Amino acid sequence: MFNHTSNIIKDSNIIKDSNLIGTFTDNTFSTSFLIYSLFQSLFYGYFATQYPQTFSRNSRPLAWLLTWLIAIIIIPVSVPFAYHILIRQDVNWINSFLSRSIGACFVSYLCVDTAVGTFHYPKQFNTLSYIHHAVYVIIIMDFCRHQVPGLLGPFCVLEYPTFFLAIGNINQKWRTNLVFGFLFFSTRIVYHSFLIYQYFRWFTYTRFWVYVAISLPMHIHWFSKWVKQQFKKEKVE
Repeated sequence: MFNHTSNIIKDSNIIKDSNLIGTFTDNTFSTSFLIYSLFQSLFYGYFATQYPQTFSRNSRPLAWLLTWLIAIIIIPVSVPFAYHILIRQDVNWINSFLSRSIGACFVSYLCVDTAVGTFHYPKQFNTLSYIHHAVYVIIIMDFCRHQVPGLLGPFCVLEYPTFFLAIGNINQKWRTNLVFGFLFFSTRIVYHSFLIYQYFRWFTYTRFWVYVAISLPMHIHWFSKWVKQQFKKEKVE
């Protein structure tokens, strides 16, 4: 498992600096960003036009469509990233073609979701949504700017409950509260806490492990609200 005395992954070994212009003009990043932006637009447009009753303006299913799509994209790569970075500590995954592509796709999702949310489902896209998306764009771009987007790869595991939350909001019949609750607790609280601990051990570059820790209190708050909702449902039933 882990070598506690000599980690391969150390900020002094892998963190490099570049400017944002260099990040945006990187062929892998820019191409992935543009291709995924186009793909999202076509995907969104197809479902919104072909199934207007389900995906009507300001509806919950419409607001969760792009979130469901990005979860499908990044969940399959989450386990390989976690394995190669957390267990093998393979630096080749830190700034690979795949890590830059996934980073670009997620930034593209945040930008496109903000744009269509503003005009197509403003009732579902509130102030917190704008803050959430803006903060994540800043964090991802900073990791990319320092040429370590792969360090975000293990955090793709946190999107497992997102998939079930999104699909449950698209169709109420597909809602699985207990599965979602279990996945949320195990990934966004337990696993996330482990990631914070591991990154704290690896990096003296303070803001990197602050980045990975910043959402944990929010996840704990969300989970506590979910638990209270489940108890209320039990009492009603």
